[in-house]
Amino acid sequence: MKFLVFNKKNTTLCLLILLLSTNLFSKELLTNIAITDGDSLKGVYKNELIKIRLAEIDAPELRQAFGLDSKNCLISLIQESNNEVFFKFKEKDRYNRHVGWIYSEDLDINLEMVKKGCAWVYDRYVKRKVLFKHQDNARENNIGLWKNSEAIAPWKWRRAN
Repeated sequence: MKFLVFNKKNTTLCLLILLLSTNLFSKELLTNIAITDGDSLKGVYKNELIKIRLAEIDAPELRQAFGLDSKNCLISLIQESNNEVFFKFKEKDRYNRHVGWIYSEDLDINLEMVKKGCAWVYDRYVKRKVLFKHQDNARENNIGLWKNSEAIAPWKWRRAN
């Protein structure tokens, strides 16, 4: 039977892994939420007011077709949660926004936005490929923004406008 020998190098590595894993997988309460659009919001996270960009999804811009509907979809999901919303931080983007996922109990709100046809899967940044399955389902069933067969992906719309 082999035993793990803890030397200075192993101990440092174990502590680093422990610190990273608790940060990467922990969800913290998000309060005082204000929705900006279908994939952006502000809220108090760890006693600091921050701007949040939802990871892996891209919602129509407010001036774009279905933009206001997308924002209202996110508002509804937050309201249904009785404002018990948790944020899981991933990284900061080039605009200094906190990028990550928001949850209500066990509900993944980023995923729900795709399921309800309120946002696209952001091809460029998606890691969880299962999101494509839900997007395809929403498209095939003409749910949300997919009711419009000529819907334009937000990243394409931004380049054109």
